Amino acid sequence: MPEAIIVHGGAGKPADPESVTACIAAAQAGWKVLEAEGSAVAAVEAAISSLENCSIFDAGAGAYLNLEGQAELDAGLMSGSNRKSGCVGAVVRVCNPIQLARRVLEDTTYVLVVGDGAVKLARLMGLPLRDLRTAERRAQWEELSALLLSGDENQMSKIPRIYRNASLERWAREGKLRTHLENHGNTVGAAAIDKAGHVAAGSSTGGSPLKWPGRVGSAALPGAGFYAEDGAGAAAATGHGETIIQELVCREVVERMRHGDTAQSAVNEVLDAINSRADGARRVGIIAVDSVGRCGAGVNIPGGLPSALMSAGMSSATGPFREFRLPKVPLPESLAPI
Repeated sequence: MPEAIIVHGGAGKPADPESVTACIAAAQAGWKVLEAEGSAVAAVEAAISSLENCSIFDAGAGAYLNLEGQAELDAGLMSGSNRKSGCVGAVVRVCNPIQLARRVLEDTTYVLVVGDGAVKLARLMGLPLRDLRTAERRAQWEELSALLLSGDENQMSKIPRIYRNASLERWAREGKLRTHLENHGNTVGAAAIDKAGHVAAGSSTGGSPLKWPGRVGSAALPGAGFYAEDGAGAAAATGHGETIIQELVCREVVERMRHGDTAQSAVNEVLDAINSRADGARRVGIIAVDSVGRCGAGVNIPGGLPSALMSAGMSSATGPFREFRLPKVPLPESLAPI
C-alpha cells in the first residue's frame, strides 16, 4: 500500500514561507515514521507534535490564551484500524496534547478526558508539563482584554464579537454568550496511511483568543475535527469549531471516500455544502487521505491553510497543497488569514 501523510497549520493561518516550511518539517517528521514501517497513528502523532512545538501555530507552544489568560488546549487522535479515538480537552501545561491523546487512545478505556483529570493523567504518563504562555501571547491577551473592557466601538472589530461591547459579567448575566466567526483560532492537524493500509487522523489547538474558559472545540471530538476508517480514508478539519462539530465535517468527508470519492473530491464536496448553508458560510479547511494514498486539501477563504504532503515516490515533502472552494457570497474581510 502506498503510504502518505498530509498536514495543515490552520484555515486562518496565511500560507507564508515560515508556515509552509514548518508544515513541510512536520510532514517529514511523520514520513520518517511511515518510512520505518511505523503506524499511521504514530506518524500523525509525530507530525502534530512537530507543529505543537513550533510557536507560530495555535497549538502547544503557540496556543492563544483564553478569557482568563490561560493556554487551554484540545487535541484528538483516531485509529482507522479499530475506529477508536483518544481525546483531551481544556488541558493546561501539557506541552504536547496530541501525545496525551495517544495515551488516552492506547492506555485507557476512555475516549475523552478533560481539565484537571487530563493533566493528572499526563503527569502519571510522564509527559512534560510547563507554562505554555509565551511573552507574545501574554502581550496579545493584555491588548485584547483592554479592548474588551474599554468598550471602544472603534476597536471592537479586533476581538471576537461574542465579547464585544460588554464585560464578562454582563455577557454571563444577560445570557448572550453565543458562537460567532472568530478570527484567530487555527487548529493544526494531520492524516496518514501506512504501508499496511491503516489510516489515522488527528488535530490539536489552543482555540481562539479570549475563548470562554472550559470551551472545548472540534479538535477534541472525533467525527468533527478528525476521523479515520480503514478502507475509506482519514480527514482533519480546521476553522469555525462549532460549524465543524455541527456538520460532523470529517465524518462526512470519510463517508464520501468510503463510497468511492477521491480525497480531493470528498473535501471539495463537503466545503461546497458548507458554503451553501442557508445561514451563511463559515470558515473551514480540510485535509484528507483516501484508502489508496491520494491526498486532498481545501479551504473556503483565499490564502489560508498552510499545508504539506509527502507520499511514496516523492524525494521530499512539498507544500502548500490545497484547493480554494470559495462561497458565492464572500466571507467577511475580517476572516482573511492573519
